[in-house]
Amino acid sequence: PVPGATQGVYMLQDNKHRLLARCSASAAKSASAKQMGALHAKYPAGLIRGALHGLGVTASVGVEVTELPACQFTIKIQV
Repeated sequence: PVPGATQGVYMLQDNKHRLLARCSASAAKSASAKQMGALHAKYPAGLIRGALHGLGVTASVGVEVTELPACQFTIKIQV
């Protein structure tokens, strides 16, 4: 464990995620577009988890696509 790391749940909100911003406005309303957006958002979630691991912080990172191009990352830090 890293000294000073605080156990807890953190939320990051991104309202204009670059990978998700490329989806068209008409496709953004369909359920399949949100599923594809969720797949694309897993890559940055893995980058966040990897960066935290590199700093010695054990965490799980989840992502939820609410409305394209917005997404929310949930970071659960375990100490």
